[in-house]
Amino acid sequence: MAYRFEADEGVREAIVRCAREQLDQAVSELSEGTGKDPDAAVHQARKAIKKERSLLRLAHGAMSPKQRRREHRALRGAARGLSDARDAQVMTQTVLRLSDRLAGQLPESTFQAIGEQLELRRDGQRGQLRGSALGARAVQELVSARLRVDDWTLN
Repeated sequence: MAYRFEADEGVREAIVRCAREQLDQAVSELSEGTGKDPDAAVHQARKAIKKERSLLRLAHGAMSPKQRRREHRALRGAARGLSDARDAQVMTQTVLRLSDRLAGQLPESTFQAIGEQLELRRDGQRGQLRGSALGARAVQELVSARLRVDDWTLN
């Protein structure tokens, strides 16, 4: 979802609204999407968090340094909690692509062995995300950040 500032809204209102939308998107993906397609849910949540962080950079001069640092820390913490799940999926996909690209140059069993280990790691990360503290902690951090958005002081 792209940032769209409406012609009839002030800058503060637009920034706060966009911040709410990005955080709501991330929370929704992690709360509802991980059961259906955990890889896509993590990817979409991380994208929303990145957009939220870029919005904070956009509002850099209008926020107090203390407030800005607190929000960046919270968002960075939530994103870090998701990075292992995303990395595990990307590595699995990369090995598949490499096995296709390097077919005949290396034994297929090499790629199979590496792929199996990466799939185990990926599946473990997915399991942690679905019903554990990892996903819940990221959601909790994002919900807390979402609750603070309306109190942002923007000059």
